[in-house]
This record gives sequence, structure tokens and C-alpha cells, in this order.
Amino acid sequence: MSISSASGPQEFRRFADDCLQIAERVAESDQRSRLMVMAQAWRRLADEAEHFEQLIREMDQAFDMPIEHELATPRRQSR
Repeated sequence: MSISSASGPQEFRRFADDCLQIAERVAESDQRSRLMVMAQAWRRLADEAEHFEQLIREMDQAFDMPIEHELATPRRQSR
């Protein structure tokens, strides 16, 4: 299992699934517990990566707004 800079939520979920599959085959409960914890961590990381990707998409959309639109919208001056 190697992690590249192109890793993303789908790959993190695959890592979690791998941990769970290995845990099913491990006889020792301590090792199985550690693999389950690792799977949970990979799933949390996948969720956080999805959230981060969504924030980036929203920021991209916000900054793609044409400048003319900003200039055409009157702004109230605060006193």
C-alpha cells in the first residue's frame, strides 16, 4: 500500500476497505482492533478530503465571478 500525492477520497476508502479485509483474516484480536482503528482513520481522512475538495470547488466558483458583475453591483458605504 503506497500513498501518492494524487491520493484522494476514493483511494482512502479503498485503503479502509483493505484494512477491514485484512482484519477479517487476522486471528489475533489486538491486531484486528488496530486494523479496525486504521480503517476508521482512513474513512475520516476520506471524509475530510471530500470536504476540502468541496471547499476548493466553492472558492474556485467564487473567484470565477466576472469583475464586471462586482463593479456593477452598488455597495453601501458604512458610516
